[in-house]
Amino acid sequence: MREVVFALEFRGRAGADADGTRRARSAAPSQTLTTVLVADGVHAETKPVDGEEAVLESVVERFADGSFVEDGSITYGPAGSVTFTTCS
Repeated sequence: MREVVFALEFRGRAGADADGTRRARSAAPSQTLTTVLVADGVHAETKPVDGEEAVLESVVERFADGSFVEDGSITYGPAGSVTFTTCS
């Protein structure tokens, strides 16, 4: 299996349910990422290009002790999806 490295900029909305659980949905278009190293720092830019979009959907539950659990998925157009769970 070959390694694939990529970055996407997701934008979207999030909100809390009545019980405080937060739900988020954001999307990232197919895009190019340009990074230029210059004397005064690093300049980066993303630009949308023709292609499919990736969609991130997640649910975050926070607890009184400051910990949380996040469950979600990222769907990469017709290429497939990944699911994840994070906790602190």
